[in-house]
Amino acid sequence: MTGLRDHWNRLSTAVLRPEISDEELRQRLNQATEPQPVPMIWLLGKAQAGKTSIIRTLTGRDDAEIGNRFRPCTRHSRIYEFPDATLPLLRFLDTRGLGEVDYCAAEDIAQFSRSSQIIMPVMAAMDADQSPVCNALAQANQAGINAPSLGVQTTLHQGYPDGEFEHIQPYPYDQSPWPSSLPTDLVRALKAQRQAVRCDHYVAVDFTRPEDGYQPVDYGVDALWTALENLLPQGYRPLLAEIHQLDDVYARRAEPAIITHALAAGSLDMLPVPGVALPLVISVQARLCHTLARLYGQPLNTRNWTEIGAALGMGFLARLSGRQLIKFVPVYGPLLAAVTTGASTYALGKVLSYYFGTLRQGASPDAAAIRRLYARELTHGRERLRHHLGRQSR
Repeated sequence: MTGLRDHWNRLSTAVLRPEISDEELRQRLNQATEPQPVPMIWLLGKAQAGKTSIIRTLTGRDDAEIGNRFRPCTRHSRIYEFPDATLPLLRFLDTRGLGEVDYCAAEDIAQFSRSSQIIMPVMAAMDADQSPVCNALAQANQAGINAPSLGVQTTLHQGYPDGEFEHIQPYPYDQSPWPSSLPTDLVRALKAQRQAVRCDHYVAVDFTRPEDGYQPVDYGVDALWTALENLLPQGYRPLLAEIHQLDDVYARRAEPAIITHALAAGSLDMLPVPGVALPLVISVQARLCHTLARLYGQPLNTRNWTEIGAALGMGFLARLSGRQLIKFVPVYGPLLAAVTTGASTYALGKVLSYYFGTLRQGASPDAAAIRRLYARELTHGRERLRHHLGRQSR
């Protein structure tokens, strides 16, 4: 019991008085995950092709946030890390100069080849001239990059016969052959692009603003997510599959933060010596608490932290401390401990999301509901994280 109280005291101290910096955490995590770098999706496309709209829709961020979070990485390109730069789950490389006279893909190829996962040519559906995209793909091929390519054809509404024409439902572009109800000019343009720009896979989407009058505003997003989940390394599909299905905007933004912090805690706890990574794990969990409180616009102080601890009970602490003993299990001990740590961090994040979300609505969180939620999400977290953490342990 004393050990559990000590653990809770250390976690409480880290929550109320954080010590580790994001930079130190980033460095330690890079060391722990070096064999499995964060995947990068390289978006190739001309200006106004819809690259920013794709990132905005996939990440749930608005244009202003995306603009602020992009950082230059070459003369022509910039990188966006999702959900944040310290604990990213995905990286998007946006080629801004494609089609410009002085553009050379060599720098982008060098940047991309270090963590190649997916090349994503982005093409406005009715833009027949895709020679800049073809040239960039040819350079990547000559450089020996063999990542799969996912062609995304955008702004479908520009090929509609008039402003009254609506998106065809159900989504038809994953059928073969396409239905005859699709506009003839649009079909001709899409097929011509696919002949000109050779990709391994294609998706057609139309991401618009509400004021544009097209519903849904994220037409084709499920097909795009499915394609990405199938192309990313094993273990990413269960991580990403539920993010875009959440209805609540706060929950949808909280989910990537919960996943990345859970993965970070599990990765850091994969060290085979019991207790070595514990301070780092606690720092990651404390950072998650602050991240979610900030996202929901709620304070994180002694009063509500005590309330959260009382609702969780000692079972939460027992799982946190008990995972260190699992490390003594031959061969699989460190992985089992990492999955348990990641799952308990994931469940903690889901509890905090419920807690802060309930406060934001002006209601009182229910202690019994918190305990039930924690138990359920602990099991769910194990299922979602074990494949990904298993890749890192190899």
